[in-house]
Amino acid sequence: MAAPGSTAVWFESALEKIFPDDQVQAAGAVQPAARLVLARNESESFQIVVRPAEGHDLFDVTARVGALVNDATKARIPEATVRVSTVAYYPVRVPSHFEGPTGMWPDALPPFEPFVAKGGQCQPLWVTVHVPAGAPAGEYVAPIELSATDADPIELFLRVEVLDFELPTTPALKTDFGFDSGNAMGWCKALGFKGTQQALDDAYLEMGLQHRVTLRELVQLPAESPDYAAALKAYAPKLAAAIEGGASTVSVPPSLMELPDQLALANTFVAKQGLKGKAFCQIADEPLRPAWPRLIESMTQWKATAPDVPLVVTTFGTAPLFHDLCAIWAAHVPVFDTINNSVLLGEIAKGKEVWWYVNHTPPRPYANFFIDFASIEHRILFWQTWALGIKGVHYWAANFTEQGENPWFDQLDVTPCNGDGFLMYPSPKGPVSSIRLEAIRDGIEDYDYLVLYWNLLEALKKKGGNAALIEKATKEGNLKALVPDLVSYTRDPNVLLAKREALGRLIAEMARATR
Repeated sequence: MAAPGSTAVWFESALEKIFPDDQVQAAGAVQPAARLVLARNESESFQIVVRPAEGHDLFDVTARVGALVNDATKARIPEATVRVSTVAYYPVRVPSHFEGPTGMWPDALPPFEPFVAKGGQCQPLWVTVHVPAGAPAGEYVAPIELSATDADPIELFLRVEVLDFELPTTPALKTDFGFDSGNAMGWCKALGFKGTQQALDDAYLEMGLQHRVTLRELVQLPAESPDYAAALKAYAPKLAAAIEGGASTVSVPPSLMELPDQLALANTFVAKQGLKGKAFCQIADEPLRPAWPRLIESMTQWKATAPDVPLVVTTFGTAPLFHDLCAIWAAHVPVFDTINNSVLLGEIAKGKEVWWYVNHTPPRPYANFFIDFASIEHRILFWQTWALGIKGVHYWAANFTEQGENPWFDQLDVTPCNGDGFLMYPSPKGPVSSIRLEAIRDGIEDYDYLVLYWNLLEALKKKGGNAALIEKATKEGNLKALVPDLVSYTRDPNVLLAKREALGRLIAEMARATR
């Protein structure tokens, strides 16, 4: 427990999903402090769970987290960098792929407002800490106060250790998540949103970039128009802002292929704007074999007109389309467990850029983003991504809903699965994050850890000396206990978190040794 008394209060990892009827048994001494370890320009979350005694509701429950202060240096991380949300529940009536329990599953994270804590039920609060770029390394402490009507306030603490390295603004892992502006506006407006489409798009883009995710349609080049040169000129400032905010990819609409002159203008724009390594065009989505000859003709035409815009085709099954005209191969995750595994890994070893993706499949035991999967099943996918040498993650939609279905209550599709293609909830004030989106952010930041770790280890080997540190780092880089393969990865959050912290400390140590 984090505090004594009849109301159970405890801290929980962001990798645990807490259900309303969860029971808890106290063990050991009271521990009133939560602990996080993170780098500069990184975000990390934890939960505070409140469970009043049976039959004793708590009214007007409030939570406040103060500024983080380093007592030794007086360095300060303002409280504005700490976000508190209330965990909301989604009703799972039919489990994804007919596996797992039904009931109320935690997912949406609306901004915190005072609430009533029902007696005998758990109510988690989600706390996210972002350490700004440039913050001094060291130990920080912040006060946490929980209060309620007719109850004594509960004083808790947050201890944050900031490691001496910084994550890049633009993540090393490319992301391409689909987004429907019209659907976002339709639902937000239905719930009371009064702003403009542009303001809402900007809010969704900001939320995506805060979570290290690029929302395709909010960054992509303009579609065809009567004056395409003018359209590109008007688009340039929007692109610059998105790139500065961390956008990792820039999509070029495939419809431009029907207008070669405009496609050529787009290619010139990509080259002049220095978008090599970011620009791409997904020219087809899981094409069936009869469509391949026509598609190959289209890809040949595209490459002749827009050689600086690499092509992507998402592909699946035991006979996927892997063609040399595609500079980037994008494979459905299970393709790596077919005979094509050796083809993919062989091309990756030669320098081929490979992305992968999930959608309404695969089911367990593979990782995926369904509401009724454990949080580690969302985050572990990114460790697998790095381990295989994959450079990008494609996801078909971040806010898809079936016609007329309110996503707060109904995200079940015919598969069946819950939450496929939906990660950001609508509200009267704009987009609302989810536990799954937070886990994706953490997984992308884990990927950055792994990239930094590997690059520093290689630099350390090249520099020479430091044999003990190289041996230690090499041993710690073994991920077999975490992700031995795509279906038998660890389900223990402590294993993942311990590995992440160990790698973080090694990154800081190796960075000092290579200066």
